[in-house]
Amino acid sequence: MINTSRVITSIKMDLGVYGLALPFDNPDEALLNVIKIKTLPTFSQFSPYYMTFMINTSELQSSSNSTYQSKIFTIPNMFGDRDILFVRSIDLDLSELADGYVDPIYIGNEINYEDLMTAQATANLMSLAIPSVTFKFHPPNKIELFNTGLAFDNRYKVTVALEHSENLTTIPKTSWTSFMKLATLDVKKFLYDNLKLYGNLQTAYGNIDIKIDDWSNAEQERNDLIREWEDSWHLDDEQYIII
Repeated sequence: MINTSRVITSIKMDLGVYGLALPFDNPDEALLNVIKIKTLPTFSQFSPYYMTFMINTSELQSSSNSTYQSKIFTIPNMFGDRDILFVRSIDLDLSELADGYVDPIYIGNEINYEDLMTAQATANLMSLAIPSVTFKFHPPNKIELFNTGLAFDNRYKVTVALEHSENLTTIPKTSWTSFMKLATLDVKKFLYDNLKLYGNLQTAYGNIDIKIDDWSNAEQERNDLIREWEDSWHLDDEQYIII
């Protein structure tokens, strides 16, 4: 599994500074702070960590601004020091409706079959006439639910987007290549901004003239990468329509 130590080592290798005595009290900690402060917040906007949990609105704190059309609730703090970036989805909890076994073969008579068709047609019409439960997120931790008076239960399944953990364990393997691209550019920009004041680095093997001019375009490369993600990243995510 990828960890912070391997990430820092990989980036130093890619930039050609592995084994060099960088002019910081704790070089690895300095580079890791760049990733925590610069890379993680930006990357999490495009590929956040999704957390799903259940809520019962009858047990939540309700806002005095609630109205007949909508009700505002406070999401309990269960995320540590991480803030909610956005709410991805809120759905009625239908888990208990699926309990038990239903025989896939219908064995009723003709009259029962007609009643079943009528009931299904009625249900279809009701689903068109009754608006579904929708929501609006009010940062940092409030959700406004609409049409809850028509819901048959107070329990909901909520999925929120969070910033990834600082130990990087919440980043999926499928996103590591993209994450490393951004992290490398952030570290490259940080090193350029700090090392351009030095002519060379002193090592046990003598003075080394590192070609930091090659890093001068790191900020532009980062901006180009962000623009590329803004144009295409949403195509890789599951699509949601929130009315």
